[in-house]
Amino acid sequence: MKKWIIAAFMCLGAASASAQWVDVTDPEELRDMFSGRESIVTTSDGQPWSSSVNRPDGHGTSTSVRGNLHWARDWVVKGSQVCVQDHLQGWEGIWACRRFQRHATIKGKYRSILVGEPDDFKTPWPMQKILNIEVRPAPGYRQTG
Repeated sequence: MKKWIIAAFMCLGAASASAQWVDVTDPEELRDMFSGRESIVTTSDGQPWSSSVNRPDGHGTSTSVRGNLHWARDWVVKGSQVCVQDHLQGWEGIWACRRFQRHATIKGKYRSILVGEPDDFKTPWPMQKILNIEVRPAPGYRQTG
């Protein structure tokens, strides 16, 4: 009986953690999330990763966490994913596609999940499976259903 109660609480905790994230699948919402906005990116464990400015024309720029490296990037919405190509030595020709989720209560807070496995990408730095993203200015939320 005691094991069953512990298992039930563990399931409830996992369900409430996943309930705070809402899948973003609408291509228009994904475009709105990127177009003319700045993204501050951290790893899933909260370490700074990069910042990006994405123009509405599908281009943009990124800056490393230390600010000592700047590069161009392209982005495109493909169905329910956003694919990004960073123009950086060692990353040429690599389009990394990600699914996105927005936080249910914190406006402008997102996370992205890499489509594929990090080892599938031959890059100079390890590809991160999950990235946390703060989007500025925060886009308005659309109704999903």
